[in-house]
Amino acid sequence: MKNSVLVFDDVCETALIKRAYDQIVKRGGASYKFTTLSELWSDEDQTLQAVKKVVHDVWYNKLYKHRPENIFGYEIWHNVMYEGGNLDLHTDCDESSEKMVCPSMSCVIYCGPDDRIGGGQLLIDTTGQNDFEVINYRYNRVVLFDSSMPHQVNTVSYLPNSDQPRVAISCPAWDHEIKPKVERY
Repeated sequence: MKNSVLVFDDVCETALIKRAYDQIVKRGGASYKFTTLSELWSDEDQTLQAVKKVVHDVWYNKLYKHRPENIFGYEIWHNVMYEGGNLDLHTDCDESSEKMVCPSMSCVIYCGPDDRIGGGQLLIDTTGQNDFEVINYRYNRVVLFDSSMPHQVNTVSYLPNSDQPRVAISCPAWDHEIKPKVERY
């Protein structure tokens, strides 16, 4: 999967992704949790439970053929972007490690809104030479890519409904446990 980007549309069941979207918007902000395989099945927090169901559906029911071998767990993030929101250029990595250690594979799931938005594209530097592949936001789209590739999210310039932000779940797959600096769920 080195230097590759795979895009899949209409991956999750609508009810599943809508529930996750509604729970994330209700909670707001950005949240993070490292989750082992055994922890994907339950959680008392309603938002995290809804997000974990989407992550499980993507990695184990829909895109299992693309799942890396020897997965220990997932670094689950969600972010909420209103007009003017963006995400700076970064590389997915273990922030607690002294050296650059990347996940086995990165995964982004677009949860909503289900209308078209302006901006909010995922840009992935596939060559390391500022040669960006542009992935447009689309409801219920899943993007899998090589975790060592720098990426960013362009500024959201337009939302059809100001109370329906752009929401994405990021769930990179790891072959070992990572220790986050801060866990927020």
